[in-house]
Amino acid sequence: METTGLNSSTGLSFKNITIKNINWTNNAETIPSETDNAQGFIAYGGNGGITNLIIDSCNLFNNILGFSEAMALDRNINGFTLRNCLIHDNTNIGIDTAGNYLVSFNPLTDRARNGIIINNICYKNISLYATSARIYVDGGKNVVIEKNKCYERGWGIEVGCEEDGTTDNIIVKNNLIFNNEQASLAVGGKTIL
Repeated sequence: METTGLNSSTGLSFKNITIKNINWTNNAETIPSETDNAQGFIAYGGNGGITNLIIDSCNLFNNILGFSEAMALDRNINGFTLRNCLIHDNTNIGIDTAGNYLVSFNPLTDRARNGIIINNICYKNISLYATSARIYVDGGKNVVIEKNKCYERGWGIEVGCEEDGTTDNIIVKNNLIFNNEQASLAVGGKTIL
């Protein structure tokens, strides 16, 4: 889903959707280049943006993602709820709320913001080329991460900012994070291990 120009979308709801076998290659052991990408679900608002987005009770698994994520919210998204999803056994990050990638006319709106990520289960989202998180805020703003279960491999939850810009007002509370190899919580700028 993409909005272009100054068009906008509001009140979008996606519920009880299963997404599997979205693959950039048929071999999960292949190391991708930066141009090798597949995404289970991506929402990115153009210059008009997306408001009041709800993603509820979706199941994303067995996707070979390359340099992309299983579930991604990017660009100009203002107001979102991502809840009750099961995201597992993918070859990179589980959930990503991103920003600062210079894709919107206004840098202040060039990010996912004013949202909640709640009651999701994310596990075994494993990248072969980098440490991947179950839930990642990369340039987001005003995001609450609450009551999620994040486990098995890499990082549980990461809060950072890969591009020039900031990540602001992120609240991480009441999550269960366990059996991660690098860290349960990773906080800071662009991290490469």
